[in-house]
Amino acid sequence: QREARRSWEAGILARRLARRNRTQEERASPVISLIYCVSFPEPILTARIRTASVSLLAIALLGWFLRGANLGDVWTHVRSADIGLLVLALVFVLATLWIRTFRWQQLLGPIGPTRFRIVFRAGVIGFAALSILPARVGDLLRPYLVARQEGLLFTSTFATIVMERVLDLVAVLALMAL
Repeated sequence: QREARRSWEAGILARRLARRNRTQEERASPVISLIYCVSFPEPILTARIRTASVSLLAIALLGWFLRGANLGDVWTHVRSADIGLLVLALVFVLATLWIRTFRWQQLLGPIGPTRFRIVFRAGVIGFAALSILPARVGDLLRPYLVARQEGLLFTSTFATIVMERVLDLVAVLALMAL
């Protein structure tokens, strides 16, 4: 991956030098020109600060969601729930996520190699975001996470989401035709 980045940087530098303009002539060296033209994001927050921020946000959102709930009634209903049915529901949810991850990984195959763990995690985060956030943000979040962690193009991974939705539509239409 480091070699690919160097190759990419060399290509950028060669293109920039071939198309010199006035601002590039004012700079001292091609390396400075490369740094000026291509900025790489640096981590602003450390891992601990980011984890603390996300945890505080999760607690705040949970408090906001439960602000009008009668917690006594909620606890009564939780205690009276059938544990066997809850476990069965959890198994079905995990099986669905696993199947969707496998399908999405097959769609990502022509773009580049992906690890199941990365795709699964992005899928879980994306589906959770679909449940919580408006405007189907989870459908944008899933390809962004996979593209960032696997070094793929966002547009290509987003195209697989569109293809996945088309396949979902075909499956629903096929079921309705029965």
